[in-house]
Amino acid sequence: MNARKRLLSAALASAACAGVASAGAHTLDLTSFVGPGGTYYQTVDVTTPPYSGVAGGFVGTFDGAAIQVFCYEIDQHFNFGVTYDNDYTLGTPSNESLLSALYQEAYGAATASAMNSAAFQLAVWEILYDDDLSLFSGSFHTNRTGNATDALAETWLEGLGGFADKGDIILYTSGEHQDFIGRRPSSDVPEPRPVALIGIGLVAMLASARRREAVRR
Repeated sequence: MNARKRLLSAALASAACAGVASAGAHTLDLTSFVGPGGTYYQTVDVTTPPYSGVAGGFVGTFDGAAIQVFCYEIDQHFNFGVTYDNDYTLGTPSNESLLSALYQEAYGAATASAMNSAAFQLAVWEILYDDDLSLFSGSFHTNRTGNATDALAETWLEGLGGFADKGDIILYTSGEHQDFIGRRPSSDVPEPRPVALIGIGLVAMLASARRREAVRR
């Protein structure tokens, strides 16, 4: 493992230490995509893992409270209008610091249009599946060229270093169905963790350096 990978692993591990699942009887019911009539989604085309289909945010309820969430993994599935009883637990994603930065930067716009909703989902997946924070390179990447939604996601990813971790991201996880991420209720948001603040800056700097190296080659 080279020095860059060791630093990146340390930064991601700092956020992972906070991920403790909350057991209990929970009920999840997602009803549609975000937007008027559930219409804020677009088709995307990515690889590793491969997925060609619609993407965007979801709305529904968790234990009766309204939520807006995004998919946290591509390989599992769920159905709208199905009530999942005692199937989901709560926790913190291992890459919470980067996801928190994304929410600080772009969540306000993420549910404003179909393009924004899909772009935010693409940025979430890039953070989850790759460490270069670029949708146009690395193991996880778009298969399209010249697409405005992909370009918006890339712009948000490039700006992550300017935002701090607020410890405000929650993971809804299931062993059988799709996992989701969303924002914690404001009353349940912890104080920012200093180690996570350092970690997100480090990850963003390493990703930027990697992109510059790729351009010089």
